[in-house]
Amino acid sequence: MSDATAKAAATETKPRILVADDSKVIRTSAARILGEEFDVLLAIDGQDAWEQLRAHDDISAIFTDIGMPYLDGLALLAKIREHEDENFNVLPVIVVTGDETEEAREDALRRGATDFITKPFNRVDLLARARSHASAQRERRELVAHTTIDRLTRLGNEQHFMATLREARSFAARHGQPLSVLRLQIDGLKDVVRKIGKDTFLRRMRELGAVIKACVRNEDSAARLEAVHFGIISPVCDVDGARKLAKRIQATVAAAGARAGWEVPLTLSVGIATPSLLPDAEFEEITADLAAAAKLAEAEGPGAIAISPAMRKVGGQGAAAPLEIGTALKLLAQGREEPVREQLERLLERVSPLLKLAKRVNPAALKKILD
Repeated sequence: MSDATAKAAATETKPRILVADDSKVIRTSAARILGEEFDVLLAIDGQDAWEQLRAHDDISAIFTDIGMPYLDGLALLAKIREHEDENFNVLPVIVVTGDETEEAREDALRRGATDFITKPFNRVDLLARARSHASAQRERRELVAHTTIDRLTRLGNEQHFMATLREARSFAARHGQPLSVLRLQIDGLKDVVRKIGKDTFLRRMRELGAVIKACVRNEDSAARLEAVHFGIISPVCDVDGARKLAKRIQATVAAAGARAGWEVPLTLSVGIATPSLLPDAEFEEITADLAAAAKLAEAEGPGAIAISPAMRKVGGQGAAAPLEIGTALKLLAQGREEPVREQLERLLERVSPLLKLAKRVNPAALKKILD
C-alpha cells in the first residue's frame, strides 16, 4: 500500500471535525491539536462553514468562533438548529470565544450550543471536547441506524421496509393471498432541488410522507427508501389494486401541492412488483425486480406507472396486469371470462398443488366439481 493510499484509508476511519474561525492562528492551532485523531475541516467564516456542512454529511462536531464576517457563529448556530433535517440539526456545536463571562456561556447555550470553550484553548480541553462530542454523535448515529422510523418523514425506514416485506411475502405464500409492492420516486429530482433549494425540498419530502401515509390502508406499510424514494407494501392487493393505489397517491400529491401553493408541482413515477406471482424467486430477486420496475417508470416519463420485468414475463408483454386467483374468480362471477381465458394456463399452474391434493385425498369431490 502506498503512503498516499494508507493516508487516505486512515482519514476515512477518523471522525470528521469542522473548525470555523476567521483567525488563521486559531485554525492552524486547532488543526495541529486535533489532526492526529480527527479529520479536520477548516472554515474561514460562518458562511464557509455552512457550505462545508452542506457538502459533508459525516461531520461529527463543529467548533465555531462567534465573531466572524459574512455569517457569525451565533447565526451559523441558528441555521443549524433550524434546519429541516433532524440528522443535521442535532449536530454538536461547540462555541469557541474569548468571552469568559457566565452571561456569554448562558447566552450561547440558550441559543442551542452544545458546549462552550474559551480562547486561548489548550490541547487537553480541546481534545477532551472533541472526543466527547464525536463519541456521542457516533453513538447517536448507531442508534438511528438500528431504529425503524425515518426521522424526516416519520414513515418506516429501509430496514423496516425490508423486514416487513420478508414477513408479508411469507404470509402471502402460506395463505395463498396476493401481495403487491410499490416503489415511488420524485420525477425530475435534480431540477426540482435546483429550483426550490435543498431546505424547501426537505420540507416537501416531509409533506410527501404525510400524504403517502394518509393514502395507504392500516394493513399497508409505507417507508422512505434511500434518500428520495418511497416504498409501499400492500397485502391482499393484486396488480389492479396496486395501480389504483399508485394513481390515488399521485392525485393526492397533486391536490396537496395545489392547496399549499408549492412553487414547483411534484409528480411521482411508480414501479410495481407483485411477489405473490413469483413464489419461487429469491428475496433478492424480488427487490431487484421492484427496483427495475421503478427504473422502467422513470424511463417512461413523469407520472408513469410501470410493472416489473418479471411480472411482464409472467403475464406476457401484452398483459399489463397478471391476474391473481382472487381477481380471476371475481371476473368469472361477473361473467367476464375472456381475461381469465388469456391467463388460464398460468392460473391453473398456481392452483395445481391444490388440485393434486384433491385428486389424491378426495377424488370423488374433485370429479363432482369438474363434472
